[in-house]
Amino acid sequence: LFKSDARPELQRRAVALGELVQGSMRLLMPIAKSNDVDIQFEPDKDIPTVRGDAELLRRVVLNLVSNAVKFTPPGGRVRIVLAHVAGQVRLSVIDNGPGLAPADQERLFTEFYRAEGPDGRLRRIPGTGLGLVIAKRAVDLHNGRIWLDSTPGKGSSFHVSLPEEVA
Repeated sequence: LFKSDARPELQRRAVALGELVQGSMRLLMPIAKSNDVDIQFEPDKDIPTVRGDAELLRRVVLNLVSNAVKFTPPGGRVRIVLAHVAGQVRLSVIDNGPGLAPADQERLFTEFYRAEGPDGRLRRIPGTGLGLVIAKRAVDLHNGRIWLDSTPGKGSSFHVSLPEEVA
């Protein structure tokens, strides 16, 4: 996945993102509870499947949700929204954490980049600075798009849009 021109062989099949989200929530719920973070899943009805590599897409979901849980303060909330928008399946992971400064937003999908906290120091939260890079490359391999909206002091929303599977 990290070789610049490599295109790994994907195991493409119909993938229900709602099931991937529910599985991720089961894995991350103990961490969320120990951090006093509430996770809510808000799927639209009748979300179509996407065609893709289930394991790679599971990693995208796990990365986005676990990041939101890690960076949301105690008593906070993470919302996971799954919607069908104009031939795309859109996953949004929305938190009420510290948000990101515009300069950090520009560099967030770069290898080994770790954003500083509001105090200008690196946050003491475990991580390598590779999760979002892997997520972006995985989404790119699925002809999708990943982006974020963030306001310092008000939280972040990470969005992934993937083409729905056409029967």
